[in-house]
Amino acid sequence: MYGLLLLSVLIMTGNTALTKVFQRSVRFDLKSMAMYNLINALLACVFFFAGAGFRIRVNGPTLGYALVYALIVCVNLSAQILAMTLVPVPVTTLMSMAGGVLIPAVFGVLYNGEALTVRLVLSVVLILAATVLSLSGGFGIVSPKGVIACVVMFLLGGASVVLVQLYSRAEGVCDSQSFFFLTNAVIALLCLILVLGQGMQSGFVELWNLFSLR
Repeated sequence: MYGLLLLSVLIMTGNTALTKVFQRSVRFDLKSMAMYNLINALLACVFFFAGAGFRIRVNGPTLGYALVYALIVCVNLSAQILAMTLVPVPVTTLMSMAGGVLIPAVFGVLYNGEALTVRLVLSVVLILAATVLSLSGGFGIVSPKGVIACVVMFLLGGASVVLVQLYSRAEGVCDSQSFFFLTNAVIALLCLILVLGQGMQSGFVELWNLFSLR
């Protein structure tokens, strides 16, 4: 169990680092952000398609969960990329992990009847202290926009984990591999629409400027 937790932290840290490299390497705008998320979603689709044995199962409840989860992931990734332009990387990493740990823990105690242990209480207190410290300037000055982006990351990071927990206990849904495939397929479709929409908008602007010069 602890090995899986360590692996998840390493993966999340690596993802944050790669996102920061992307944010610093290209011009930050809606089209580049959508293209980045599109590529991530397509790669994830391939991974989960193979994990499902190249056979995806779909029904109404699974598709509903996938749509909600895809929306959460899209907004969360957008907030993460925006936050990296406003706050230090340690703050964004901490907020991503803190929300994904703290909110599911509280949800488990309040709604799933999980035991409230001393270790859990101590963990929650330490996570809250680290979160408040980071947002209050512990890692440098954080702008109001940066605080908002971090809070969105915190809340949606926790919401995504809670949703996966609910899905794992829901009745009448398909396997998790199909669920994550559908989620990333929806994300890819949304990002493709944004990329094409931004491209068409740029084309109209260029045509307008061309005729205006004449």
